[in-house]
Amino acid sequence: MHRAEDLRAAPDSPHREVAVKTVLRGRTGIAVDTSGSTREFDRFRREVRIMRMLSQGHPNLTRLIDGGVDGTPGGSGLPYLAMELLDGHPLADLIDEEPQLPVSWVAAIGAQIAAGLTAAHTAGVVHRDLKPANVMLTSNGTVKILDFGMGSIVDDPDQTRLTSTGVSVGTARYMAPEQFRAEHVSGLADLYALGCILYELLVGQPPFSARTPYELSEQHQHSQPPLLTLVRPDLPVELVRLVDRLLEKKAELRPENAALLHDVLVPLAQAADDTAALLAPHWVAMDPVARLRTLLPERTPAAPVPVPRREPRLPETMDVFGIHADLINEYESFTKSATVFRDARIEGFVKDDLAAKSQWPDPWLSLNPFFADGGKVTDLVQEGLLHPKCAEIFQAGKKESSRRPDGRPLTFHLHQRQAIEAAQAGDSYVLTTGTGSGKSLAYIVPIVNHVLKERQAASLRAGGNGTGGRTEGGRVRAIVVYPMNALANSQLMELEKYLRHGFGAGQEPVTFARYTGQESEERRKELRKNPPDILLTNYVMLELMLTRPDDRSSLIRQERVV
Repeated sequence: MHRAEDLRAAPDSPHREVAVKTVLRGRTGIAVDTSGSTREFDRFRREVRIMRMLSQGHPNLTRLIDGGVDGTPGGSGLPYLAMELLDGHPLADLIDEEPQLPVSWVAAIGAQIAAGLTAAHTAGVVHRDLKPANVMLTSNGTVKILDFGMGSIVDDPDQTRLTSTGVSVGTARYMAPEQFRAEHVSGLADLYALGCILYELLVGQPPFSARTPYELSEQHQHSQPPLLTLVRPDLPVELVRLVDRLLEKKAELRPENAALLHDVLVPLAQAADDTAALLAPHWVAMDPVARLRTLLPERTPAAPVPVPRREPRLPETMDVFGIHADLINEYESFTKSATVFRDARIEGFVKDDLAAKSQWPDPWLSLNPFFADGGKVTDLVQEGLLHPKCAEIFQAGKKESSRRPDGRPLTFHLHQRQAIEAAQAGDSYVLTTGTGSGKSLAYIVPIVNHVLKERQAASLRAGGNGTGGRTEGGRVRAIVVYPMNALANSQLMELEKYLRHGFGAGQEPVTFARYTGQESEERRKELRKNPPDILLTNYVMLELMLTRPDDRSSLIRQERVV
């Protein structure tokens, strides 16, 4: 790469100075022969073609000034690419100096990259080698995508010849799983790479850091990266969720296009963020947030439109008893069709035996259904169905010893989401799914959500900040009644998994306790003194609580939600 002067530009033009990229030698070290067709030369010609397609003045793409082969008399005869001269630093330098960037900066950088990718993908170009070293933050805060030399033109007939079918292209730390498999690569691979960049901007390291390309290939294809919230638990849920979606192993599960990313990231970039002032002064001067604001089009505020209340969705039903009867009738018909009775006594015996169900007794009906997806807990939080704290509470795989949630957000079944929606609307509901279908979450999640929101509302009414933290001497807000102690004991462990793991004993965001007759008198007194938010009990103890003066005054009187 060289600095040069464009003699065709006006002397006072800001584009008088340009950057010139040349290909001197191939990867083998042999000088490029421009007389024939070498892979390096063909790849360079393709980069010129790509840059010409993209050089339409988009602020986040490098502007091409000229390109080709130097054929002037006495010239070098080498391929060259003349581009606008950029004053700035690659993101790799920024990450080295500032390993955990402010959220506003990460969002602004990501939004500008997404805008550039939108333009490239719309023109039918996939970058395929997006990484911090190929993205530059300029002195005025503009983010520029560099080096389309590894790029791919959609439907390019030369694509196979130039990249050698079956050979992965790109830098392994930022490559999408489908690139490691040498499959067809679309713009969704660039979105995966952008997810890797956002991850690294937030925590200072890429999602996967194995030392060999093979190990990186295995990680990108089969492993989950460490949770961002392990390092930065205060990250906005929507940002963490966005990065998770970008890093989906299956391309079809990622966001549909880069324009959607831009729309999600812009509000995060514009949110108040006082941590940006803590960056080194030379970086503060290159503020991408301020530059993003100037790049956004002027928008007129839309008139508020009332959102109609959605009608409760009724789940599809299965007539299990009808299926059972049909199976028996069909089997009985099949059995009789191959039998001819020539003795009335035998025929009568068989009829009586069939009526007694000797061949098909009442079965244990076992179904293994595939439950429809109801979305992740973070989705329901973003939609306003659940309190934000639910995203920390309802995570799978949290470590018991951890003092902050370190699992992965739960994905609900559709019937669990429907139960949450019904509870949100104040409707009663009955759930009749089978074992292993997550019935307990269908009432635990709404109860926890109700406690958190009620506490938040009470805090606001009292003039607080609405955080609604737990307090001593509270009241029972929900009583869950079980027919037997074994079920109550099982659900106690379930509540511990969600409400204690990741927070620590005594720091539960929603308190809970068992009151089934197994507790000591000292424990009962403690419960009367400091009632939990959620009380697990059985029918017998519920009746006693309704009649015992001490229990009635301390537990039942303060309970409002059953």
